[in-house]
Amino acid sequence: MIKTILLYDNKDATLGMFFELCADKFRHLHNVIYKQDISTEHNSDNCKKTTIESVLSAYNSSNFLFVSFLHGSEDAMYVSSEEIVSANNAHFFKNAFCYTFSCYCGKKLSNILLKNDVGVFWGYKDKAYSCHGYEDDFAELAVLGLTHFLQEDSIDSAFIKAKEAYTKKADDLYKDNMLVAAYLLHNRDSMIIEGNKYMTVSDFTIK
Repeated sequence: MIKTILLYDNKDATLGMFFELCADKFRHLHNVIYKQDISTEHNSDNCKKTTIESVLSAYNSSNFLFVSFLHGSEDAMYVSSEEIVSANNAHFFKNAFCYTFSCYCGKKLSNILLKNDVGVFWGYKDKAYSCHGYEDDFAELAVLGLTHFLQEDSIDSAFIKAKEAYTKKADDLYKDNMLVAAYLLHNRDSMIIEGNKYMTVSDFTIK
């Protein structure tokens, strides 16, 4: 098994349904591979800063996976207007592989987390898009890196494969919808990894 925390803002007025779709895809992936539920899940109803900090404190003595589908800024992640992840609680994320679909967090928050002993940050340095009518495609790509990682690829290899998949999907859609293809390529180019990118799921597995 692997210690996993999943956060998603399913009641957000603009992206709530998309965030929930991403969470559903990751949950299905996790349960198929590990044949058990995710360790801890928090949606808009119970995703509070103090609650998350308590869970992190129980997990961060060894490597764990932190997955979030939330709104972001250059230096924080949010549920509604509450900061859930920021410099104020970055120390709780020691030993985490932070995998997030949140805008702008790759600009400053990633470095803040890494300075507090986060193992890896995977996220976006610019705005991360979804497009109406293509939510399933965008959600599939949003979790694809985790698909490869949980199936034994190194983080670096999973990242390369995710970028290639963004390119292929954009190529497939280009003739039908050039704007959607452009948004896919924007997400691809905005996606970053920082930290120990050669870790594999075996580094997180509890025997």
